[in-house]
Amino acid sequence: MAKPFRVGHAAATGLTCALLAKEGFTSDDSALEGRYGLIEALGPIPEEIVDELARNLGTRFDLETVGVNVKPFASCTATHSGLEAMLRIMNKNSIITR
Repeated sequence: MAKPFRVGHAAATGLTCALLAKEGFTSDDSALEGRYGLIEALGPIPEEIVDELARNLGTRFDLETVGVNVKPFASCTATHSGLEAMLRIMNKNSIITR
């Protein structure tokens, strides 16, 4: 139950953040690189790596070059071929479930 909960919680949190930002909600400008921020929590990271992280922030997005893959089933990816086969068999044999 934990895996689908985490995914749903992440989606709900993302939507909540987007809606709050739309209404003007802000946060600490140094949440990433400030004292007690994310970068400090990750351990000592060389300054040149931190600088590289922010170089194209807000101007270049990986989705422009990488593309988007859709996960068709809410289960482990290793189960997808079996689920697809089951759905094809059900469709071929007119098996309907409720």
